[in-house]
Amino acid sequence: MKSLLSKWNHRRRWWSKSKRVSKRVGHDSKAPDAPSLAEVQALLAQFAPLDCSLPLRRIGPDNDGGYLVPDDLEGIEALFSPGVSETLGFDLEIAKLGIPAHLADASVSRPRDLAENMTFTKSFIGAEDAGLFLKMETWVNRHAPGASDLLLQMDIEGAEYDVLPVISDPLLQRFRIILLEIHDLHRVFERSSFDKIKATVERLNKTHQICHVHANNTAPYYRLGDHLVPPVIELSYLRKDHLPKQQLQPAKYPHPLDQINEAKLPDPGTTKFWIP
Repeated sequence: MKSLLSKWNHRRRWWSKSKRVSKRVGHDSKAPDAPSLAEVQALLAQFAPLDCSLPLRRIGPDNDGGYLVPDDLEGIEALFSPGVSETLGFDLEIAKLGIPAHLADASVSRPRDLAENMTFTKSFIGAEDAGLFLKMETWVNRHAPGASDLLLQMDIEGAEYDVLPVISDPLLQRFRIILLEIHDLHRVFERSSFDKIKATVERLNKTHQICHVHANNTAPYYRLGDHLVPPVIELSYLRKDHLPKQQLQPAKYPHPLDQINEAKLPDPGTTKFWIP
């Protein structure tokens, strides 16, 4: 009975916060420098996933920490995973496939259970080499200087907007698969946030295609017109030279391998928020 009440309270608070976030988004949209609704809808439309004609496989633990990955791992020479959580399920599973896994995070100590083909760097990945920060190029070239096909799994709590836009084109092209958690979509009407998100997404979409989108339900969704929009989403990208030649079709939803991130909270699912 207590567990049911606890779950109900979690869900009640989630919906209550969702209303407050929706109200805040509406307030932001009226600011003098706010992007227009059409601009925001055009930005969200860039998250529309297409069927990349490859099966997706789930790698990592159940619920939070697992990702749907295009089944195109043969020839991947290394994983780079900035942002270390309490569980290393995804990274360990990749390492067990024989792919060296390199982790970086200045906010945690070296994890105890690293496999022999895993490394840990106590640094944040940032826009430049300074103090606790390393540039992505510095980190990658330290561990895989000649590798041509890499896997990137990035969950760095909003710092993706500082890191990804400044990665060089040659390095970005070396990542065959990118698994990225995008944050702060509830700030799309704040001009500075809108510009950062737009620059990051447009940069990635030039070289990579989104194959899968999954909403992370740990952050309460907000309402935008007829849509519930998740502030945090998980994206699976595949480099465009690994796409089939024929025209791609919209990806189907929901994917049978999708799992809720937090079972105690409401799960509206991955609503098609990218449709205007």
